[in-house]
Amino acid sequence: FRLTFSLDTTFSGRFLFIEATHKAPGKKARGFSPVYNTTGQHCLTFYYHMRGKGIGSLNVHLRTVGMVTNNVRTLWSLSGHQGNRWLRAEVSFNTTANFQVIFEGVRGNSSRGDIAIDDMTLDIGSCG
Repeated sequence: FRLTFSLDTTFSGRFLFIEATHKAPGKKARGFSPVYNTTGQHCLTFYYHMRGKGIGSLNVHLRTVGMVTNNVRTLWSLSGHQGNRWLRAEVSFNTTANFQVIFEGVRGNSSRGDIAIDDMTLDIGSCG
C-alpha cells in the first residue's frame, strides 16, 4: 500500500520549492499533505536539496487529526548547507489517529539558500 503526494525527479510531476529571497530570517513556509485515514506504523520517504550559505532548516511534522486530538509533533529536522545534490530521507513513525504530514522550511540568516523537496511517498510499515 503506497500513498504519494507531490511528484517527482522524473520531470513529469511537481516538487516543493522554498525560496528564501525577500523573506525575513526565521520566516516559515509550509506544504501540507492530504489527511490520511490510516493508523499504525508508516514509512515516509522523500528527497531534499538544501544548498546555500546561511540556509535555514527543513522540518517534517506529523499532525494527528481526530475528534479528541489535533496535535503536531516533529518527525525529522535538518539545518544548514547539505551540498549541491539531492539526498534521500526515510522517517518511520507510528500513529493511532488520522494524520497529515507537514513539510516546513525555515529561512536562515541569508537569502542565499533554497530548499526543495521531491518524490514524497508514504508506505504502510516501518522503513528499511
